[in-house]
Amino acid sequence: MGPGNRLGYFVSNPLFAERLLRATEVTTQAPGGWSQSIIEEHLTSWKHEGLLRWFHGLRNIYKTRRDWLHSLSGLPQMESQMMDYITLPKGYGSDRDAEKKYMFSFSAPKGGMFLWIKLNLKSNPNYHAVKLSGEANPEGVLETKIWMEMIQEKILLAPGSYYIPIVGPNERNKREGGAAFFRLSFSFETQDDMETGVKRMASVFERSWSTEDPSTSN
Repeated sequence: MGPGNRLGYFVSNPLFAERLLRATEVTTQAPGGWSQSIIEEHLTSWKHEGLLRWFHGLRNIYKTRRDWLHSLSGLPQMESQMMDYITLPKGYGSDRDAEKKYMFSFSAPKGGMFLWIKLNLKSNPNYHAVKLSGEANPEGVLETKIWMEMIQEKILLAPGSYYIPIVGPNERNKREGGAAFFRLSFSFETQDDMETGVKRMASVFERSWSTEDPSTSN
């Protein structure tokens, strides 16, 4: 219904419901009371017709904001929601380079309020330096480094490692080799703030892909 509510529900068979309940008991525990009260009041007063009107308006708002974010990439307007995109460092403009040299890729969001980008760490010189140092998790090291550099630029994205499923005690599913992920949100910021944020994010990526940081090879 909107960003920040942190309130949802599952529709499932009893077997899955029981497992989800057990997982909830050791993670989120319960939605916030404030969110529950506000959503309950809206659903009670709006009824089905009002809720559908709200969703229709929210969909149009998110589509507009998604298109704002997409337009900042300098790419043509989306003719299809199924298109995928890649970005290349400056100086790499040929089709031959596109397969191996691109910095990151993304798919146009088909719903919701988030854009996920996939970083191609294999084209980053710092990634290879970390691998040669014998680091067991070079993807995590470089993801954290890039994330911290973006924070210094006053850009806060959600690292993809936050969403890797836990499969056992102190164990997570294996991440994809040579890749890192970040989640961008377009639910709240103004168009001007989006433009500023994308420019700052781009400067972090350009620095990381253009030079090798000596600290990553130690």
